[in-house]
Parts: sequence; C-alpha cells; structure tokens
Amino acid sequence: MSIQWKIIGIYLNVVLVIMIASGSVIVLRIEEQYYNRLRVEIESMAVSIKDILYLDGEFDLQSSRDDMIHILKNLVNINENTDIYILDNNGYVEIALGKAFTIGDYIPSKHPNGFSGVVNETLISAQPSTTKWAYLSSNSTNSQNTIEHTLPLKNGSNTLKAIIYIISDTQEIYDNVETVINTLGVGTIVALALAAVFSAIFSRMITQPIKTLTKSARLLQEDTFQKIPSASNDEIGQLTQSFNQMALELRKTLVDISSEKNKLERILENLADGVLAFNRQGVLIHANSVSYDMLDKTKMDHRFDYIFPNFGVDISFDSILADESENQKAILLQHEDKFINLHFAPYESSQGEKEGLTVVMQDVTTQQKLDQMRKDFVANVSHELRTPLTTVKSYTETLINGAIDEKDMALNFLNVMDKETDRMTTLVQDLLELSRIDNKQMQLNMHVIDVEELLIETINAQTLQAEQKGHKIR
Repeated sequence: MSIQWKIIGIYLNVVLVIMIASGSVIVLRIEEQYYNRLRVEIESMAVSIKDILYLDGEFDLQSSRDDMIHILKNLVNINENTDIYILDNNGYVEIALGKAFTIGDYIPSKHPNGFSGVVNETLISAQPSTTKWAYLSSNSTNSQNTIEHTLPLKNGSNTLKAIIYIISDTQEIYDNVETVINTLGVGTIVALALAAVFSAIFSRMITQPIKTLTKSARLLQEDTFQKIPSASNDEIGQLTQSFNQMALELRKTLVDISSEKNKLERILENLADGVLAFNRQGVLIHANSVSYDMLDKTKMDHRFDYIFPNFGVDISFDSILADESENQKAILLQHEDKFINLHFAPYESSQGEKEGLTVVMQDVTTQQKLDQMRKDFVANVSHELRTPLTTVKSYTETLINGAIDEKDMALNFLNVMDKETDRMTTLVQDLLELSRIDNKQMQLNMHVIDVEELLIETINAQTLQAEQKGHKIR
C-alpha cells in the first residue's frame, strides 16, 4: 500500500472515530435531556394532581372519585402519551385513565415487567419514586418503553392513603434520538467524503514531491538526473533542495570516481606488467590485457585457486592473507617459453583490514635469456682461452722432451705457439672491445679477411692435439 492511501486511511479513521465518539456523546446527552424533560413533566403533573386533590384540605378517595376522574381526563387529553392511575394504599387500581391497567388490577402482579419497582418503593417507603433512564439508543425489545412516576397521597396523620401512578410513553424520545442518529450518520458520511477529498489533496501534496524524488533517484542512478524545482519552503521543499544539493555533489563525486577509474584503468592497461586483483573471497575483480597475453588466455578463471594451480604454482589464497611471512612473496613461473615473475601483495581497507590480494606479473623472459647468454658466453670464453693454452702447453712439453733439437720442427712449434699467443691476445682484446662496445665507448672498424688463411692457421693450431688423439684434420 502506498503512503498516499495510508494517509487517506488515517484521515478517514480519525474522522470516523471522532464522529462516532462525538455522536455517542450527543445521543447520550439528547436522551438525558429528553428524559429529564419528560421526568420533570410527569413529576409536575403528579404534583398538580395532588394539589387539586388536596384543594379542600383533606383527601378522600371514595368521595372525590368523580371529581378526580374528570380532572384526570382533562390531563390525559392534554398529554396523549400519558396514563394516569390512582392506586389505593395496597397497590390496587382505583381510578384508571389508560390502556395498560384497569380498575381492580394489582399493579405489582399486572405490570408488563412482572414487577413495578416505583410502585413497590412507594408502598414500602411512602416516598415519591421515578424510573431511572437506561440510556438505550434504539427502540429494541430491550429498550425502556416507558417512564413511571409515583407520588404518595397521605392523610393528616401522615399515613399512606393512595398513590398517584403516572406512566409516560418514551417512544417520542426514541424517535427524536433516531432522527439525531440518522442526522449524525448522514453527517458522518458527508464528513468522510470531505475527509477523503481533503486527505487525497493533502496526501498528494506530500506524496507527489516524494514520487518526484524517487523518480529523480532512479534518473540519478541512470545518470540522467535533472534538478528538481522546489515549489515551497516547507520541510518537503527543504528536502527537495537538500536532494538537489546531494545529487550535484554525488554527480561530481561520481565524475571524479569515474575519471580516477578511467585513469587507473589506462595506467593498468599501459603497464608492461600484468596485474590481477582479487577480493576477500578470492574472486577475480580486475585483470589487464597484459596478464591475458602473458598467460596466453582469452578468458580468465574467476577464482584465485583455479588460476595458478593450473600453471603448477603451489600457493593458497588464504595462506597469503593469513601468513604475514608470505606477504610480498615472489614466485618464478615458467609457462611454455616464457618466464614470469609473480609478486603477491595483499591490499587493505582504511581500517587496516585486508580486503583482497593483488598479483603483479613481470615477463622476465628476456632477462632469463640474457642470464643464459652470459653463462654461455663465460663458458665459451673459458673454452676459447683454454684451447690456445692447451696448445701452447702441448708444444712446450714436446719441445722440452727433445723436439727442440730438430730445428725445423722446433721452429714450426714456436710459430704455432706464437700464433696461439697472438690468438689469446686477440681474444682478450676482443673482450675489452666488447666491454667498450657495451659501454658505447668504441666504434667498430669493419674489414675483409681471408677465410682460407684463417682456416689454415686454425688447422695448424689443432694438428698436434689431433695427432695425439689419433685424429686427422682434412
């Protein structure tokens, strides 16, 4: 149910409760007013009858019967809804001007309710008595149909001689009350209708700005928000102004966040390193294109524990976050012909709580190849130095062992040793030149060489070693 219908419902309920409460009070007051008026009327009537009966100073029921009947008939004609009875001191009807009882009836036994309270009270106490009003607002079977009043008649010795018993019909009271109830009912319906109209107008005055704010909130979410005009300076107007200000600040903040996000994404996309970001649950939330290229992937698994075990990396997401010793951990991953250095580092919130994990992937394939080339270079240089040294040592040992006595052979050996020494000198010079080239301190001087002469020199240098091992160079 919308707030507009709730407001209308509250208004109608309030009006209904007020009308019922006020109507009940009005009906009770009207009943009481009519009852009091009727009570005073029949009590005054009884006093008037008593005054007439005691006009001569003494009252005799038997001798005054005809006069009393005449007087009572006149009173009954004036008051059509009233019955008047004169009872003796035992409760029997002596004079009857009404339809309820006849002469000789014993009122306590003949009464429609089985017992006449007012008559009985007067018989016992010799005092006037009047029926209490029951405040029933409808003419139902349980309603009070009459008001009864009794007034005792006494002689000079204060002894009860007779009772004036008056019964008045209360139907007029109920008719008047029913008219009031019907009027109040119509008034309630009119009041409810007016309340419904005014509450609808009032609720619309409240809910329409709220609906506008709700619609604007959706537009703000869709980034199509427009400023809401404020038609008043009340609380709703102030809320609208606050919402407009909040929307402007929020849009500015969103623009700043979007700008920073785009900037960060651009930076990440243009990094030479691959970057993966995981949230606290180990779910992948960001990966730049370089990381896909490094891992030769077009689609990345969404969880940390699915990605790296597939590449043979034995590492756990929870252990990195839980174990402080594994923070900033680095692992070298070999994938096909690539070497990738993985750096794992948790990131934290402003409260210092670990929010997730970042993985920076560096392609170190070139560095690995350079390291291998350095190793190969050192091995080759060692080999190149060892070869002429071995040749010189072999020829020197041969000369020492007696070959020096053979002049031609000795000269040949010495020539070879000289060339090998030059070769080592050249090799060392080449190393120095490579160092200068690496430091950009030397310019290369290219020239043409005689390949045949180079081959002859190489064969002469290796002939002795080949013959010692039973090989021939062709």
